[in-house]
Amino acid sequence: MTNVKRFDFNKTYEEVDIAGEIFQIEFNDQKIELYMKKIDFFRKESVRLNKIDTTKLSSDEQLEVFSEMQAVTKDMIEAFIGENTYDPLYEKAGNSLMNMLDLAIYLADVVDARTKKEQADRKKKYVNKTNKAHANVLADPFA
Repeated sequence: MTNVKRFDFNKTYEEVDIAGEIFQIEFNDQKIELYMKKIDFFRKESVRLNKIDTTKLSSDEQLEVFSEMQAVTKDMIEAFIGENTYDPLYEKAGNSLMNMLDLAIYLADVVDARTKKEQADRKKKYVNKTNKAHANVLADPFA
């Protein structure tokens, strides 16, 4: 039997259960870049729309603000878990934009947690290898 070293790639997705249905959030480079852009846009639009004093708007203008927030939320959710996923989930959410906003924030948190964990794991591996290399050199600089 040979002494073959093995390397396996990490899975490039996370599975999330949303209302009893399993979805995959992909974590390849293109998707991560897309998620960062969508999260940034979602945050900016949320701040912008929340600053609007809807009490000073007509009912049509209020509906327009609501529609804008719904469109931004749909865009973000579908970027994370796939096209045509928003409407069925919206129905499961009781046709509640507030529930869908919570879902959008949850998905952003999943991405944030995964990317931070991967960064921390890489840093830990690098620091441990660097410390071991320094310890070996200090123990026997001519080894």
